[in-house]
Amino acid sequence: MGYFIFDTLSICSRIKKNFTNMDQKNFVWENREEYLKKVIRFHDPNHKFDVMYYRTNLQVHTKREGGILESLIPITQKYYPNLDPHRVRVTAKYHDDPEMVSKRGDVSLQLKLSMSNEEKAILKNEEIEAIQKISTFCPKKVEGYSYEGILLDALHKESREAQLHSFADKWDGCCEALHEVFAGNMVFLEPVLNYYQVIFSNRAERFPLIKNLFNSEAVNHSPFLQFPVLDLMELFSNGNRRVMPHTPLTISLNSGIPSYEAWKEITLKTFPNGMDLLINQTEFHQ
Repeated sequence: MGYFIFDTLSICSRIKKNFTNMDQKNFVWENREEYLKKVIRFHDPNHKFDVMYYRTNLQVHTKREGGILESLIPITQKYYPNLDPHRVRVTAKYHDDPEMVSKRGDVSLQLKLSMSNEEKAILKNEEIEAIQKISTFCPKKVEGYSYEGILLDALHKESREAQLHSFADKWDGCCEALHEVFAGNMVFLEPVLNYYQVIFSNRAERFPLIKNLFNSEAVNHSPFLQFPVLDLMELFSNGNRRVMPHTPLTISLNSGIPSYEAWKEITLKTFPNGMDLLINQTEFHQ
């Protein structure tokens, strides 16, 4: 099947030109968020996700993850009083900065899962190199923390704050994929299943430093701690929902998936153009 991609290929070209060669000469810290906007989500050199109907960018992703964290931080503090909530927020805000200078940009979970151990090691080294590179021409400290230290912690996930950030990060990716599936872009079923089966079904092992969140008492404190059985067949077969491009009406329909419902609300509250982000399709199958 051929594809018509609305500006996606030119965007990818600009990413390669602007960011793999980014250095102190052409980087202005005050323009950081504008640079993040130019790095698209779910970019895949294998072209599995060439068409993403509602594709966003790293600027949208980091802000939306911040909204997810606001749902998780209070209950996390109950179980872990020594949690540094400011560090969690700062980690989420800056964790994707290295992708502005990395060789590959935003590497999706699906691509990482398909890698061999050797390929994962190569990617990890590239990520460390990107952190070292961007740290040479960005502020040494951001909001009270070592910039390089925050980025390395986000990569290695050896602190409670970094693991909470990573958990929220995965939820944004999962809900992005769900949003595509509900609009009929079924190639995103794979990421949805991977998030549920690989990440969330093993959440205590994946995020051991926040594992106390995953108990029956905590579940009622955040929709992002609720993991109902994902039965898409049942959802579509009951007649309440059809696979179709998103509209204000479809956004108002309850999917029965608490995390996705909260994700839509976060999008609407966080961005002045939140409804546009949710319903304006920018890429199409030919």
